[in-house]
This record gives sequence, C-alpha cells and structure tokens, in this order.
Amino acid sequence: MKELANLDTFLSSDESPDDCMMLSDLDGYLTGIACSPEVIPEPEWMALALGGTLVEVPEWVKQTIGALFGNILQKLQNDPPFVKPIFWLAPEGDAIAMDWCAGFIDAVSLRPRKRLRLTESGTQGHLMPPHAPHAG
Repeated sequence: MKELANLDTFLSSDESPDDCMMLSDLDGYLTGIACSPEVIPEPEWMALALGGTLVEVPEWVKQTIGALFGNILQKLQNDPPFVKPIFWLAPEGDAIAMDWCAGFIDAVSLRPRKRLRLTESGTQGHLMPPHAPHAG
C-alpha cells in the first residue's frame, strides 16, 4: 500500500515530530486503541501517536493514520476478528514484534483501570495479549 510506505517514510524523516511513533509501534498502538473497553477520542490518541502535537503535521499524515485505524477497526469486527500486524523484518527475514507490542502497551496505558476491570469481571477477561497476533 503506497500510503503506508509514504507514512513510513515521513515518520522516519527529519520532518516528523521528534517523539512520534514509527510505523510498527503505531500499528500496535492503533490496535490497542481499537481494543480499548472505552472509546478514546481521536484527538487524544492521534496527538500521542505524533509526539504530543498535531500542529505541524501534514493533513495527509493524519488522514493516513485515521485510515489505518479504520482498517484495523474493520478487521476486528470480522467474525472471527483478524489482525495483521505490521512488524519490522530482521535482515534474516524474521519478524520483530517488540515495537508493535510496545505500541499496544502504550495504548493500554491510556485507560489501564478500564482494562483491569475487564480482567476482573469473570466474563469479559479474555483480553488479547500484545503478542497474540505474533503467536499464530
């Protein structure tokens, strides 16, 4: 997908905000946002993904991230839900899941008490651990 390649290039460039997420951790983060037990407003999660600011980020970047999030939401609504994480590849071709998982955990940290209640409910405690998409 050309849009993701362009987004990856931007996020890795000197034009991007200093503390913005790279593509793999952004994908894990957006998956974590989509799995949240509470709706997290887009301006909140978008700003955090882009280093805390939306001021100097081109509109096409925000739109591409929004489209990626929408795609993740759509895949999670499938029966069964389907996640295809964006992992970095080692030179040997092995997937590197660490950044994706770190992004997922960043999303979990936005509403930790809400997620903890799910694990304590007895009926809704089947949370997707951040390594689950990599395990299969």
